Amino acid sequence: MAGALFRIHNIVKAEIDDLLGQMENPKKMVNQMLLDMEKAFEQAVSEVSRAIANEKIIEKRLRQAEGEIKRLDEEAVAAVERKDDDAARRTLDAKVSIETTVADLKRSHEEAQTVSIQLKKQLGELRTKLDSARNRRTTIAMRKPQEQGGSPRVGAGSPAI
Repeated sequence: MAGALFRIHNIVKAEIDDLLGQMENPKKMVNQMLLDMEKAFEQAVSEVSRAIANEKIIEKRLRQAEGEIKRLDEEAVAAVERKDDDAARRTLDAKVSIETTVADLKRSHEEAQTVSIQLKKQLGELRTKLDSARNRRTTIAMRKPQEQGGSPRVGAGSPAI
């Protein structure tokens, strides 16, 4: 998911550079470019939201599994007090299985947190770049006509002095 934001950013940046080189109507092209950037930004926001939701789901499952371990522990103690060794053994076996699940969920949760943090950071950077592009809209649109008009070429059809 982190790679998706980075790729979107690179694609948008490449498109900006390419479009600036080929513009016929700079203002329209810049406006279209900004619309495309905004669409990419909205997609990035959606990706970040999904990553955060995934992190919360994993966290909820982790808390539930930890609660189940506590419940099984209490159940095993009660079985031992009743002198029901078979029930205590079954309960402890179930507890061991859930402890493995908890370990896996903890790893998954840490990974999900890392991804969420990275995506939030990249989204912030993308937002900054989009805002910057919006603020420079006029400057970007004016760049092409200046490049086309340029300064007159010396020696083009006139004798050298």
